[in-house]
Amino acid sequence: MTKPDDPRPTLMDRITSRPIYDQAPAIVAAAAWAFWGVGALGLDDPALSSQRAAIYTSLGTLSALVLASATFVCTMTYQSTNMLMNAAFKKFRPEIRRNWLSILATALVAAAVSVSLLATDSLSPRWSLVVGGYILAIILIRGLRALYWLNYSLFGDELDGARRKKVELEGVPLLKDKSDATR
Repeated sequence: MTKPDDPRPTLMDRITSRPIYDQAPAIVAAAAWAFWGVGALGLDDPALSSQRAAIYTSLGTLSALVLASATFVCTMTYQSTNMLMNAAFKKFRPEIRRNWLSILATALVAAAVSVSLLATDSLSPRWSLVVGGYILAIILIRGLRALYWLNYSLFGDELDGARRKKVELEGVPLLKDKSDATR
């Protein structure tokens, strides 16, 4: 995450360690959608209630897909035995836990809220669409955060595999890392 010779965290380190930063682009996207998207497209027209219901159903489906895939990636990350993930868990355990809790909780809440939008649409279609826009933005951002951790885990596996292959090619017997058992 940070460079070994520089103890100060970079902007990417701060964004990675604090999922609360995901709220800013989601709020900006929802505000832009509220001011320019909903009215310009005329989606708040009462005659379009079936189209809005399709949008809310799609949001719930997307949230469920992100929840399922994030659960898979989370499991894969926590079960990884590569050296890079072991080092990351030792140094950044609270940050990794915070990331996964935010990803999974957001996907679960987004799925529930998107279903409730079906009920609240008749009261205020415009606000339901704005909330739907926020849900779409935050679920996409948290999905990208899950992809970041997938890439990190797969890169660690690839790096560990290359290291093991190099050691085997040199004819040195490869012992299992003791760090694998300490997690």
